[in-house]
Amino acid sequence: MPLSPGISTMGINKFTQHLLILSEDDAVRQVVLGFLLDDRVAIRRVQSLPVSGGCTKVRDAFLNDYAASMLDFPLRHILLVFDCDGDVDRIPQLQQQIPADIRDRVFLLGSLHDPEALSRACGKKKEAIGKHLATECAEGSDALWSHEYLAHNQTEAARLSDIVVPFMFK
Repeated sequence: MPLSPGISTMGINKFTQHLLILSEDDAVRQVVLGFLLDDRVAIRRVQSLPVSGGCTKVRDAFLNDYAASMLDFPLRHILLVFDCDGDVDRIPQLQQQIPADIRDRVFLLGSLHDPEALSRACGKKKEAIGKHLATECAEGSDALWSHEYLAHNQTEAARLSDIVVPFMFK
């Protein structure tokens, strides 16, 4: 099913490097959609999965539905996107629950507060935030990634930049 006119995730090839994105809720999905709307994103290498409905549900969906498939598809990477609800320790807590044999291909990003708070703080709509983050990834900058609501993601964002950006951008 298309994410938006012109964006389809139906043609992902599981035998090439690709990224699955698991979002917490629709607000997070809107940021992801904005990211995917960047013309430089190799959309056939990215698949946005259905929203999970909460941070613990993102974790559970990953562990129950996707973790095992990562062993079958060694070129698969997955990004779990959620909000931290003010608790930046949420990311390391979730990282500890990821099986060690796939941990290097699993990424966790979360806004300090919900996407609506990030949107208000940045003065941008959620989709525009995603587009801005995509531009920064493509161009190797980090102005928005340095925002107080996103700065705690810099280690994960750097890992994504090193591992995923090379195959995700045209």
